[in-house]
Amino acid sequence: MQWIFSPRPTIDTTLEIGYTIMPTGLGSGNANSYLGDYAPDVIMNGALIEAAVYMKETPDLLNRYQGLYDRSLQTFIAQEQGRKRSDENVKGEIGTRG
Repeated sequence: MQWIFSPRPTIDTTLEIGYTIMPTGLGSGNANSYLGDYAPDVIMNGALIEAAVYMKETPDLLNRYQGLYDRSLQTFIAQEQGRKRSDENVKGEIGTRG
């Protein structure tokens, strides 16, 4: 990958770049995933919903699992928004902000 900036700066300039990448799939060299590390309850509750549908469980049990999933997903979303807004989580990874 090559980056070209114009016009060329006349002094040293600090640059911070943020980007999104497609995560690598699970395999022998990569046994963890982001969701597995940071949202295991979301995965578990989603799996419970799918298992309940497959097993043709009662609607009240399915609604209970759906409520657990919704709650865990909202908690995860709030944590992720906090990570993105918090400068202390960026420092050290990308560099210090001036």
